[in-house]
This record gives sequence, C-alpha cells and structure tokens, in this order.
Amino acid sequence: MKSNGRRLPLQSKQILPLLQYLEIKRYEVNPIIALQTDKLIISSQGEIYVGMNHILKKVVMEIKAKYDRFENWNQIRTSVIVSRLNPDNTRQMQEYFGMKKIKTIEKYLLNTVEDLREELDRMFE
Repeated sequence: MKSNGRRLPLQSKQILPLLQYLEIKRYEVNPIIALQTDKLIISSQGEIYVGMNHILKKVVMEIKAKYDRFENWNQIRTSVIVSRLNPDNTRQMQEYFGMKKIKTIEKYLLNTVEDLREELDRMFE
C-alpha cells in the first residue's frame, strides 16, 4: 500500500518520553552505536534502522506469536481510522492518514466502532 507523505505535529505528551529516549534509553540499548550514529532507532545487536519496516516486521512477529488471528497492520490501522473518523472530519483524516483520494477514507465510514469492537473481541478470544 502506498500513501502520501505527511508530517504530524508532535504533541506535548510525546515530548518528555522522546527526550528521555534520546538522552537515556538510546544509550542503554547500545552505547557504542548510540555515540557513532545520529539515527533515531538502534537495536541492542548494533543494527541501525533507517526505516520502520525492519522494526515493524519484528513487532508483527511478536504479535503473531501471541495472537493467532492477527493478520497484518491493516487490522490495527482500520480500527484506528474507524475510531477517529466521523462524517464531519473526513478531509482532515484523509490528510492525517496520508490518503490520496477522499473515496479511500469514505469507505471507512461504512464501518462502525461497534462492528469493529465485535470483530476484535472475536479475534482475541
């Protein structure tokens, strides 16, 4: 799936955890690599992550190990979109989620939060 690039504002509640990560946690993960690179995300094995795909693959493997019914990120993305979307903010959500066409975001209006909750309850039983 390809989406438009976008920049999202940093919220005030995100600043302190990010600062703590940059100043403390990142060096605890791997102090040598942390000093050698300005990349945001590094691993304890010394890998430097350029993109999020590598990290997300590891997270997906962990989620799949815990929940057999988990298929992919689209399930999570859909639940987030449906929970935040209403007919009054479709343009705003279109930009927020990086969708090129308004039709793409409008298809999520067909889902309701209750339907999604029922599906998630069935999935994680």
